[in-house]
Amino acid sequence: MHLVGVSLGGAIAVRVSAERPELVASLTLVAPALPNLGPKPGSAQLLIALAPVVGPAIVRTIIKADPEWMAKRIYALCYGNPRAVSPGRHARELATLRQRASLEYSPYVYREALRTTVMSYLDRGPRRLWQQAALVAVPTLVISGGRDRLVSRRVAARAKRAFQDVELLLLPKAGHVAHLEDPTAVAAAMRGFLSRPDLTRGMPERRGTVVEVGPTTPPPVVSPHG
Repeated sequence: MHLVGVSLGGAIAVRVSAERPELVASLTLVAPALPNLGPKPGSAQLLIALAPVVGPAIVRTIIKADPEWMAKRIYALCYGNPRAVSPGRHARELATLRQRASLEYSPYVYREALRTTVMSYLDRGPRRLWQQAALVAVPTLVISGGRDRLVSRRVAARAKRAFQDVELLLLPKAGHVAHLEDPTAVAAAMRGFLSRPDLTRGMPERRGTVVEVGPTTPPPVVSPHG
């Protein structure tokens, strides 16, 4: 597969590529949350959620907070230009925040994801992420935003040294979510990257289980046994 990971998903994608190389044909990372012991202020402020006793209470309060207030906080932290969020994107963000607030396990999931990320930064064992990045042999594209308040530019610079076959793209005006802020540039970069001869060789046609359904075509029937 051509594996794409964003933020924490980028760290997970690196681990999958290193530990299950037979599954991965290429790797695309957008603002990957790879270890950087000099975190930016935007990411450092999240660590209060891990404090004993007060941390869980703070997380519960934030998740139950007014969705409009929370959305503005997210935009300020994740977007290079928070005012550029479209009304449609804002509506989807509010719906997601309301859904998250309705799930009783949301505070636990939030704290555990954050705790696991921090522990990966401190890991000095054989599964430390930068060591695994060096094991990734497939072509890798790293996309970063010049206004990212969560992931330092030093991560992209280190990625250039760590991965065996890597291309870097910096979008100067984007923040942590370049794929949302400048989807045209990200899509163009991915199309160019995935059109490399070493990635398209032997795959001249679309493959897999995709079925195009037209207006008069009945939907495909999928057997539960594959």
